Amino acid sequence: MLRNACMRIVGCAIGLWIGMAVPCEAYQERAWRELSDRTLSRMGRALLRGQTRHWTHAESPHFIYHAAVPDPLPGLAREAEWVVAELARRVPADVDAPGRIYVLTDRRAWQRLMQVSGRRPEGIALQIKNEIFLLRDPDQPPAYVDLPHELVHWWLWGLYEGTLPLWIEEGLAEYWGWQLAQTYHRQRQRHLYRDRPTISPTLWLPWDELLARTTYPAEVEANRAFYRQSEALMATLLERVGQAELHNWIRHMQAADWQLEQVMHDSYGWNEADMIRLWQQVEKRLK
Repeated sequence: MLRNACMRIVGCAIGLWIGMAVPCEAYQERAWRELSDRTLSRMGRALLRGQTRHWTHAESPHFIYHAAVPDPLPGLAREAEWVVAELARRVPADVDAPGRIYVLTDRRAWQRLMQVSGRRPEGIALQIKNEIFLLRDPDQPPAYVDLPHELVHWWLWGLYEGTLPLWIEEGLAEYWGWQLAQTYHRQRQRHLYRDRPTISPTLWLPWDELLARTTYPAEVEANRAFYRQSEALMATLLERVGQAELHNWIRHMQAADWQLEQVMHDSYGWNEADMIRLWQQVEKRLK
């Protein structure tokens, strides 16, 4: 659930950014006392530290925002609501309570957040339950995929409450996050290109080990390989079973204790040759 700062997305702006100055529908900046929900998590309280007047607060239909600086909020809210609408078309869900998005600019405060949450220090975005935390460092290139990636995690958490295996969770966040970022920015005449570092074949995990992992690899390069493999597998599975079938597929996986081969055999009629072809297709994506 952590965006890796090592994966850079290069944005090429062509023409004007359409609608940059137009707030998203129903976006409103509000004083702290005017927010519809002022209940903060332990991490949220640690970030704001009682200094709510020094933060910019806002609301949109699905989120409450707290930003150290006000500049990114209208555009961020517009993108967040667009992504949620797209996710609702892919995997419908009822959103009972608004999510909360924090935008930080202080790298020292961000590092403290990473330490408290036990996350990797190079991360630049983080989702924990109903909250998303983003680092906006003016000295670094824009990370166009971090918000869609974390919003996929947020949506999946609302549906499955953190029960998904890591490879499904990160595979979907990587695959859909990139798709959503590409589409959103293309509509605004900004074209994104993935600049992905080469990964040594020695770092690829055996597939049974990937499926069984419950923790992220400790080394940066190994962690990057894990993300890449998870995305390749989920992208291939979605192509084979169909995106509309995803929720049913996950229910079958839950019932079978997440045993992929069993589910593909029992619920989708696959045989050994089908499984071999799946792994071949996944490995082709990784080349």
